[in-house]
Order: sequence, then structure tokens, then C-alpha cells
Amino acid sequence: EAMLDRLGMAALVDSRTDELSGGQAKRVALARLLCGEYEALILDEPTNHLDLDAIKFLEEWLAAYRGGLVLVTHDRHVLDRVTTKVLEIDRGTAYLHMPVGKHAGSGYAAYLAGRAEREERAEAAEQVRKNLAVKELAWLRRGAP
Repeated sequence: EAMLDRLGMAALVDSRTDELSGGQAKRVALARLLCGEYEALILDEPTNHLDLDAIKFLEEWLAAYRGGLVLVTHDRHVLDRVTTKVLEIDRGTAYLHMPVGKHAGSGYAAYLAGRAEREERAEAAEQVRKNLAVKELAWLRRGAP
């Protein structure tokens, strides 16, 4: 019951699950999950249907959780407050971002910095490729010596 209260569900403690809305059912399932003891959790958009107090509680709970966590979310604030590592999958390639050195802070901050650096390197490489193509085209137009 305490977990339901923390997730804003105290008024529904005596309700039947088949009487709950989709959002309420999801919060009940999340409360049940958070009451268990697991080595790892996989959470898909856990902040959906939660109010701000419940999101804050969930952030604190996840930050203190010592097991493995796979978190799929678009909530950047939760990512910033909870993650220590971010695994990005982009066009079939996986990139691991960890807060080290100049990227100290959250895993999400490291992800943002790492992605920006990778995009800058890709843009620089593309510019080199374009410059080479322009030079080779000019050489072709001049003709072979």
C-alpha cells in the first residue's frame, strides 16, 4: 500500500484491477515491480501516467537501486538524474556513453557530448571527402598530363 501511495494510487487500494484505467493499471504494475527484489529491471516508459511527485519518487528509487537497469524513456530529466551509462543504438551500431573525464556527470550528459563529438567527426570526414571529390573532378577536367 505504501508503494501505491508513493505512486499516487492510495485512493484506489481497494479497487479491482479490471476496473482500473490503462494508466492506473500501469501504475499498479509499476508499484508491484518496485516492491520486488530483482537483480535487473527492464522499464519501458515508466514515467508515463505518473504525476510529478510520483516521478520524483521513481527517480529517487531508481537512483538508489543497485541492480541492473534497462530504461527506455523519452523523459530526459529522468535519464539525466538516474543513468550512469547510456547505450545508444544508431543505424545498427551501438555506442556506450559513460561519464568520464570531460564528460563527468550523468550518463545522459555523456551521451549528449559523445553523440555531438561523433557527429562533428562525421561532418569533418564528409567535408574532407567533398574537398577531395572537388579536387579530383578538377584534375579530370584538366585532363591527364
